[in-house]
Amino acid sequence: MYSAIADQNGQFTIPAVRPGTYKLQVIAKGVVGKYIQNNINVQANENTDTGTINWRQESHGKLLWQIGVPDRTSAEFKSPAGFPSPVPNLEGTPLFK
Repeated sequence: MYSAIADQNGQFTIPAVRPGTYKLQVIAKGVVGKYIQNNINVQANENTDTGTINWRQESHGKLLWQIGVPDRTSAEFKSPAGFPSPVPNLEGTPLFK
């Protein structure tokens, strides 16, 4: 598996990819779903241009409400302020002073 992060213009380079046929998967912060392009052929000692990718975000009807931002992390669900942590606080116990 190879990976890269695109720049502000959407350009990316993945160096030292072995020749073969690959599947390109693209994810983006704030976007539901992912873009997939199959059968990308990489030749030895050549650059492979995937061309311009026109990605239409998945939609399953009108958005009524949303919790958090789709960014593939659980950060927004980690013990919000004012709620107890699921991990016990051991600092006050005699063994952990």
